[in-house]
Amino acid sequence: MSGYERIMAEIRNFVLREKNGKEDGVFTGHQPRQAALKALIAAKEQNQKPVELRLRERGTKKVHIFKAGQKLLQLQRTSQMDACKDQQAECKESRR
Repeated sequence: MSGYERIMAEIRNFVLREKNGKEDGVFTGHQPRQAALKALIAAKEQNQKPVELRLRERGTKKVHIFKAGQKLLQLQRTSQMDACKDQQAECKESRR
């Protein structure tokens, strides 16, 4: 078995399952968490509330349940130079 075949053998398929038992959508991943993240992105819903995702692993009866949600974060813009200046000022203050 070559390296490529070994990697491909590790990828598993997960089916998105609703609470009523209806299955729709197949997501792949090495781990159930990876497939759950893909399923959440595919939903394209910006919910503040957590959503329950149920993923059944194909070929088994295992159901993995995740609570997930998306929210927008504001990033702070600071340069490395500003961070260095702040650290130097703190060091000078602590020496006094």
